[in-house]
Amino acid sequence: MYAAIDEENYFQAAIITDLFSQDDQNAGELLERIKSQIDRFTVDIAYNETPIYNVILAHSPNAKIVILPRKNALLEEGAAPHSNNNILEIEENSRIVWQLEKKLHPAKL
Repeated sequence: MYAAIDEENYFQAAIITDLFSQDDQNAGELLERIKSQIDRFTVDIAYNETPIYNVILAHSPNAKIVILPRKNALLEEGAAPHSNNNILEIEENSRIVWQLEKKLHPAKL
């Protein structure tokens, strides 16, 4: 199951999937159910893939995308700009500072 929950903890959309579905396909289907633009998209580290960024930005080009990069993540040519920006911000400040600034609780990640 995938769910979109707003900042006030209300469900905006949900889909039920099978075991073999792909995250980027599910994110796209979930976003299709949300008719308005989103301001912020926050998901866990497993979603840190360029196709996810592309799906989000196709739906809401101005969305702030908050996905914690993997610890071994490197800047990549052709990667989503948001992904590379997140990596640069972590390199400049630290992982914990980045998580606090993005309002992600470090203990939960």
